Amino acid sequence: MIIVAAVLILMAGATGVLVVSGSVGGVRIDVANFQLTTSSAAMFWTGVITALALAGGVVLMRAGLRRAWRQRREARELTRDPARDQAGLTAGAHQPPEI
Repeated sequence: MIIVAAVLILMAGATGVLVVSGSVGGVRIDVANFQLTTSSAAMFWTGVITALALAGGVVLMRAGLRRAWRQRREARELTRDPARDQAGLTAGAHQPPEI
């Protein structure tokens, strides 16, 4: 897994170097009635910034989900009945009937 990640990182780095160093012409973007002409290097760096923003968003979302999960788990533990815990029963556990 680490080797695959290293190869992908090296390929992305090589692509970035080729795009930035080999950009001669401009890039024209047409969206609806809006036209933008810029260099390949500017488009590359815009993509890098966008990818970093996406990665930051994913990291923040994971942190928020972990925090919410931890809070739900703590709330569940606080609402547990101490008498059941002392009797050996846990919340949500199924005990077979005594015969």
